[in-house]
Amino acid sequence: MTDPALREPFRYAQFCALARAAEVVGHRWNLLILRELFHGPMRFRDLRDRLRDVSSSVLSERLRELGARGVVRARELPPPASVGVYELTEDGRAFWPALVEITRWGARFLLRGGLREGDHTEPDWLRGAVLMFAPAGATPDHRVDFRVRGARREVLVRVAGGPGGTRLASEGEPAAEATVSGTLVECLGAMSGVLDPTAPPPGSTLHAEGDPAALRALTRLFAFDFGSTGPASAPGAPPH
Repeated sequence: MTDPALREPFRYAQFCALARAAEVVGHRWNLLILRELFHGPMRFRDLRDRLRDVSSSVLSERLRELGARGVVRARELPPPASVGVYELTEDGRAFWPALVEITRWGARFLLRGGLREGDHTEPDWLRGAVLMFAPAGATPDHRVDFRVRGARREVLVRVAGGPGGTRLASEGEPAAEATVSGTLVECLGAMSGVLDPTAPPPGSTLHAEGDPAALRALTRLFAFDFGSTGPASAPGAPPH
């Protein structure tokens, strides 16, 4: 008997790997659910809070579908947490390279269009951005702290470049040479070169301090593809 969760709203009657992938991740919210679970196991209410516009019923349905596909599973965390969470399976984690490439391609539309009214952000999305927009090969040997301010919390993201490329720095490594602080939108703007953290536009909360050489090298720690038309040029519309 067919699992009811596999009775998809749409099905591509094609013997094609891309068609099968689209059946798994093509539903609304599925890509964003996977994006969130790459941060680690999450409770249902945490997913609901971070995705914001998804209803509880739709989120439950999507998680059941992804679970039936073998991409997501539910489990109970051991004491003292003792709470139920959702996490990626091996097949779910294998989607990471594809998620990176989709995100890198999508950045050209993000940077071109800028922040839209009502757009939600989470400060720790910057961690994913660091990994996704790290260029292949060596990058400048500098360490920069990003202090990303959200509506309810601030997140510290330390980035390190070097011969092995740009990465998230670990605890216990040398202190950062420079600090960039601002909202997620502003920090992404500084990473991509849309905003200059040393000369932020009027009304911006973006701020930079520390070694000028590290700040000058900031954009070379990352690789953004703006596409054929380039990024948004208006200072008031930095990237999300």
